[in-house]
Amino acid sequence: MQYDIILKKPKLTILIFTIITFFIALQAVNVTITSDIEVYVPAGQPSVDLLNKIRQDWPVDSLMIYLEANNITSVESLKEIDSMETALNPTNDESDQVVYTASIASLVKDTNANIPVIGRDEIPDSQKYVNFLLRFIPDEIKYKLITKDYRNGVIIVTTNKDADIDALLNQKVYPIVESTNNVKAFPTGMLTLYSETIKWIMDRVY
Repeated sequence: MQYDIILKKPKLTILIFTIITFFIALQAVNVTITSDIEVYVPAGQPSVDLLNKIRQDWPVDSLMIYLEANNITSVESLKEIDSMETALNPTNDESDQVVYTASIASLVKDTNANIPVIGRDEIPDSQKYVNFLLRFIPDEIKYKLITKDYRNGVIIVTTNKDADIDALLNQKVYPIVESTNNVKAFPTGMLTLYSETIKWIMDRVY
């Protein structure tokens, strides 16, 4: 019969298939998966061409840190968010892979810095003064970064196109969000999801 050799020598058959599987696994180790979404879209697509054109002048690659607190706009919360942003983006250039960050804390600082005479580029110590500054921030901008009940918010972290997202997450983002006291912080956003999805897949493949 056609399968007599398999039935007569099962140990040999198992050995052969084990060797074949071993060589396939060796090749699989060399597989590289990228988190760049344009890699998975057909070349020449208008949306990809437009994305790359925009990238020449503006950063569009970003991840987000979701925030929870009893009051995101309390002085304590704002100072902690500001510290997180400084740790994420300590330099004014792109050597840290981060182009800029945006949050309610950075809006408050910018507003404070633009107050004539007494303004300073910092989070004030006075809650009354913080509340005063918040009135100068238009709602259509403010509520893009916090919820209307002031209990949730986001830090938007914009990276350069060539940023090593895995390194940024593992060396900065994850340690930073785990060290907070006044706010709870959770990494999210498309770049974070790409990275964590790929890690989840690779952990199960290997």
